[in-house]
Amino acid sequence: MGRVFYKSPGGCQEPQGGPPAKPDRSGAGTPLVLGVLIVALSGVAAWMIVPRLETVFLDYGFDLPGVTVAVLDGARWIRGKPGQTPPGWVFAAPVAVLLLSGLTIWGVLAARGSVTRTSTTLLSALLALVLVGGIVVFLLAIGIAFAGAGMSFAS
Repeated sequence: MGRVFYKSPGGCQEPQGGPPAKPDRSGAGTPLVLGVLIVALSGVAAWMIVPRLETVFLDYGFDLPGVTVAVLDGARWIRGKPGQTPPGWVFAAPVAVLLLSGLTIWGVLAARGSVTRTSTTLLSALLALVLVGGIVVFLLAIGIAFAGAGMSFAS
């Protein structure tokens, strides 16, 4: 096969440059990783961390602030309060599956070059804000409760 030429106003010219550039795939999986972290940390907090802290708060009879009560109630709802039918995880699990499925599809599209690098970066930043925001709210809820009870973590 010979060379392929294209017609231009100045006559036939050979195309400039080399083969088309490959899409930038760096960071395509970042949104999925952040989504998995959000789901995993939320589950660990709801089932393992919050119940232990709730026991401490009840044992000491702390008067809890609203944000702490909201975190405790949210974790109880996810785990399922006594008499609650169905437990909250029945609703939360499909939402987590949809979130992770959407992020997987996004990663595949980004790896194929169908999604711009800027939009992947913006989605990653948004998910990072959600992750960091959730951690900050959790820590504030716990810290405010201990501070309200006159306890501190400093020696």
